Amino acid sequence: MRLKTITGSAIIVAALSSIALGQGLFPTISNRAGTKADSFASGSYVNVGTNGTAGNQDLGNWTLTTSVSDTDFFNDGLVVGPDGIQYTSRNDTIASTDVNEIRFSTDLPQGSPQISISQSAYNNEPALWNGGQIESTLIQLFWEGGGQARVSDPANQLRGVSTGSNVISGISLPFNGNVHNDMDAWQIDLPVGIDAVQVNWSSANPVAGSDLTREWVTFNVTNTVPEPNGLALVVTALAGLGIFRRR
Repeated sequence: MRLKTITGSAIIVAALSSIALGQGLFPTISNRAGTKADSFASGSYVNVGTNGTAGNQDLGNWTLTTSVSDTDFFNDGLVVGPDGIQYTSRNDTIASTDVNEIRFSTDLPQGSPQISISQSAYNNEPALWNGGQIESTLIQLFWEGGGQARVSDPANQLRGVSTGSNVISGISLPFNGNVHNDMDAWQIDLPVGIDAVQVNWSSANPVAGSDLTREWVTFNVTNTVPEPNGLALVVTALAGLGIFRRR
């Protein structure tokens, strides 16, 4: 047995499996309508830049509609933060029984979005709004495409579920008493790939003779972007590189 040297160029190809990468998104506001407009707002997503600020790479779009024109509700605010859009509504009518149908959707050409619903305090003003105390008795969630959403509720703010509970479209989630918006303790993660959700925010109030004042809800989005299958790493060796084989 002897070793033989083969001279010339050599090509080494390494095939890598598909890898899913989480992509941060920073929303920007392009259009914003009035307090009684159903087509309330829209905008785009860019990459998350340095120190959590907005980058300059266009990644997709988002829209937010409501049903305020036919209800006692008003659009009252809209702010953005890393990954999230916080929408605020108000209802000044005593003993109102109306529902604000808040629909949020995304259009991300690359990857699969995951929408998370919470109450991130991007615009928390506790001195003015008493901590944004939730007085609604419940919210309802609707989405198309099936699957189960996962609940995180470490402070037991939602009735009938707990951290780790799985819920399906159409679920009604009452709040446990008057929860403060700024606690931001609960979150609901929709199935990956669901690009639209409707949150029905009820104005039914457990406090007799009180109005709903201001309530807000946040839609956070992350994007899962897969690397191409069969990604190849190609290395061309210099002429004269010796590759040995047994003979």
